[in-house]
Amino acid sequence: MTDKTQQEMQEKLMLFQSFQAQLEELANHGTNVEARNIELEAAEDALNDIKKTKDNSEILVPLGAGCYGYGKLADRDNFMVEIGAGLAEKKNLQGAIEAIKLKKNEISEIRDSLDKQMDSMRASMDKIGIELQQMSDAQTKKEGEAPSGEEKKEDDGISVE
Repeated sequence: MTDKTQQEMQEKLMLFQSFQAQLEELANHGTNVEARNIELEAAEDALNDIKKTKDNSEILVPLGAGCYGYGKLADRDNFMVEIGAGLAEKKNLQGAIEAIKLKKNEISEIRDSLDKQMDSMRASMDKIGIELQQMSDAQTKKEGEAPSGEEKKEDDGISVE
């Protein structure tokens, strides 16, 4: 194998591995985005359930780590909704539901963008994989040819794909 061919194959392999690492990172980000979407769905469901309750109804209040406490809903018309950068804003029930829907739309756009990036990355990886296979096949064929004046080796019909 020539040094140039060897170097090209190594570069393509490194690029493939780089894409693979980036794809894994995007997949992890996608998992986090999906977890956030589930959280938003739960919040929207809870707010919609609150529409059906009366003031001072007993509710379960999430305390974190899967722990809940019992409490009374003192005001079902005013909620604090996170607006970003650690800030929250007071909103009425319908305003809180709309804020959640807006965040869900943003999450959906992020998920779509991630899916497109991952599809593009996979296509690039497929292309590089095919190029590497072709280079390897060409090299194998070239190594199988006998130097001039000698007999050629017989092909056993086995190929690596």
